[in-house]
Order: sequence, then C-alpha cells, then structure tokens
Amino acid sequence: MSEHEIVPAFVRSRAPEIRWPPQPWVVLYRVPRRANTENFPPGKDITLLLAKPPLSSIATVPWRIAPDDISPTNYPYIVAADASGFLLLYATQGRSKEPADTTLCDARMDLVPAYFLCHAHRSSASLLPKPPSGMVFFHFHNVGLIANPRADGHFLVAELQHLMGTHHASLLCYSTSTDSWFAREFAYHPNHPKRPYDGVISHKRKLWWVDLAYGLFTCDPFTEQPELLYISLPLGCVQPSARSQDIAKRRCVNLSHGKLRYVQIDDCPGKEKVTMWTLHNAVHWRLEYEASFTEIWADASYKASRLQCKVPALAFVHPSNPKVVYFFQDYLIFCANISSRMVMDGEFISMTCPPIGGYSSSSVLAWELPASLQPNDKPFLGGPSYTEGVDHRSAKRTIDALERRLSAHASGLWH
Repeated sequence: MSEHEIVPAFVRSRAPEIRWPPQPWVVLYRVPRRANTENFPPGKDITLLLAKPPLSSIATVPWRIAPDDISPTNYPYIVAADASGFLLLYATQGRSKEPADTTLCDARMDLVPAYFLCHAHRSSASLLPKPPSGMVFFHFHNVGLIANPRADGHFLVAELQHLMGTHHASLLCYSTSTDSWFAREFAYHPNHPKRPYDGVISHKRKLWWVDLAYGLFTCDPFTEQPELLYISLPLGCVQPSARSQDIAKRRCVNLSHGKLRYVQIDDCPGKEKVTMWTLHNAVHWRLEYEASFTEIWADASYKASRLQCKVPALAFVHPSNPKVVYFFQDYLIFCANISSRMVMDGEFISMTCPPIGGYSSSSVLAWELPASLQPNDKPFLGGPSYTEGVDHRSAKRTIDALERRLSAHASGLWH
C-alpha cells in the first residue's frame, strides 16, 4: 500500500504553520505513559507534552507513582482535569492485604487505590492521605474533582457510592482546605442500577455523575445536607438494559460553551445518525441538531479526507463550539461541523497503550488550559512542552508503530 493510500488528505495537506485557538485547549489522553523514576528531576512527578488539537497531548508519570503492571482491567487514569491546571490521577499501588468490604458495588478489592492531585505547571503530584478506617474510594469513574468556591486554590475530591441493599448513597469527600475526610449520606434514586458511572463533571459549583445509559445525578457537595437530583437522558434515550462496554463509543456528555451537551450515535444500518441535545436550567434537554452519516459521508470534505464511510466512535464535543464533534476512526481522530456536515481537521492518534476495545469518549479529555500552561510559555525541564504537528514521514512512522501495537493488543499482549 502506498503512502498516498494510507495517509488521509487532511494530514498530507497540513500547513507547517499552525496557530493555537484564542482559548487554548488540548485533547488530553487519560492514560499516562510511565517512565523510569530516574528520568525525573528531583521534585518533578509528572510531565506533559501538549499539542494543538486534534493531536493528542500526553502525560508521563514515574513508576513510583504508577508501579503496577498495565492490563486491560487496570491502568493509571487521569480522572479529571481542572481549568486551574490541576489533574486528578488514579493509580493502583499493589495488592491489598485487607479483607474486602462487600457493602459497596464493583470495588476493586484486590488492589490498593491511590489518588494524586497533580499541579501541572509545577509538575508535582501530591498523594491524597489514606482515609479513616471504613472509608475508601471504590471506583475511579465515580470520583470527581471540584474547586472549592470558599477557599481559593483548594479542591474537594468526592465519590458517589451506592450502598448495596438500600435506597441510600454516600458521598465520600476529601477536602484539601481542611486536609480531612468526611462522608454524607442521602436518599438515592430507587430504580437506578447499582453500578459504576461513566465519569464525573464539575459544572456550576456542582458535581455531575454521568450514566450514559440512564442520565445524570448531581449535587452541591459543599452544602451540609446535599440533595441528589436525577436528570433523565432525553426522551427515548434511556436504555439501562442495553448498557455495554461499547456505550462510550456511541454516547458522550461533556461541557461545550459553558453548557452540558449529550451526543448520541445511532448505528441502525441505513439510518446511521448523530444527534446532540443541550441541558437547559438543569432540568430538561433541548434538541440542537441531528445529521445522518450518509449526509456527512456525501460531503466533498469527507470524500477529500479519504476517511472510510463507516460509523466512527465518539470522542467529545469541542469545548467552545458545540457544532463541532470529534470522532475516532481506527487510529485517526477527526472533527466535523455537524451543522454543515463538513470535515474540518484530523490527525493520527499518538497515544500509548490503546484500549483493547478501541478508542471512545472515555479515552480522552478536552482540557481548556489555564494561563500558566498556555503555549506562549517556553517549555521547561520537567514541565509542559509543545508540539505543532507532524510531517508526512512522521505520520507514516506513527501508522506503522500503531499498527504493530494494535496487532499485539489483538493478541492479548500489553506493553
């Protein structure tokens, strides 16, 4: 196969001069790379390679922070990225010697969970202290990070935990301002399945737990008696019995232009389409648009891109332009303006350890950068550095390496 047959047109025609958007943001891959501890200068615990979208940005952490072998069911994971420049990182720390607590669902009892609050600009990572006896974070997809509105520079880390056999839930929290743990219990939606969520979003002083098959749960964790509210997905979208591992390829919820957006792909043969709704007043969903993939595939920009005419996986909505949605197709990430049906940009995915099931909306974060990390800063040792794109030969090498890696993954091998 020749290079022209392999490399999509939007990569071959990329101009060498690439400008960052007015509000810089990055496509942050949630699974960081790991490197020898000796490669990190004293006091440096995390490095970032930041790239202009749609190139992926990569974090690297030392083995001392993420010591366990990576497998399809266990890997370090960036749980949240705050606009102030803090990241919440999850990484297991070996086998647990304590007996399992079976009162909570889906607990990873055989591994010791650890969470690190990372200051991206300073390249530091602080381990959250061990909670008191009887308290523990049980699943990283249930854990959220939110800035404390009453204490500048401080955060609350919180997990919504289902109490098995009851109609109650517990909100387990750690506050950096008081360096203390606490828990609050409240009534829980009786019909919601007791299972892990698909992520947590911080928005308007509240945490929002996302269940892509069911809806959103939200509360203000800073009140003494928080009330847990439930917002169902749009009419006809609730499908709790149809939940599968691939649901994050067909659905996503994220912030765009300051509002929560829900995007869904319907892949019924001959009727493939993508639809977006916006949450208004934290109460109801309003339909924004829908477009058939037949229309998108028929556009001249799609034909010129040389992308395949097959339904892609969802990645996320552009953080400031809700008309633009990002998708994965094999080892490519690309974006399209759904209103105009036009493909706008695309690139090869430069991520290590691709997930066995393929890329999805749980693989990446659209992270708006704080001023301290914006690309007019000069790169510094142990801190962020920036890349503006790849040339044709580099793209070809990327494809070859990714194809070898994906082939190895298909055989069940992890590196």
